[in-house]
Amino acid sequence: MNDSQFSIEPFLGAWELDPAQCEYEMGAPPQRGTYQLIREHPASNEITVAMDWTDAAGKDFHMV
Repeated sequence: MNDSQFSIEPFLGAWELDPAQCEYEMGAPPQRGTYQLIREHPASNEITVAMDWTDAAGKDFHMV
C-alpha cells in the first residue's frame, strides 16, 4: 500500500485505554489512559498526538 491509498481518518479522535486488555512486560499498567489523534488542518498530513494517563501509583501525566 502506498501513501495515496492510506487514510488516517479512521484513527483520528479519542481512544480510551483498557488496562485489563493490555500486556505489560515491564512495570505496572496505568490505571487509565486517553489518547487523542488530532489533525489540526484538513489539508495537512501532520497529526498531533495528545496523551493523558494516570500511572499505577495514581500520578497524572499529560504529553503532546
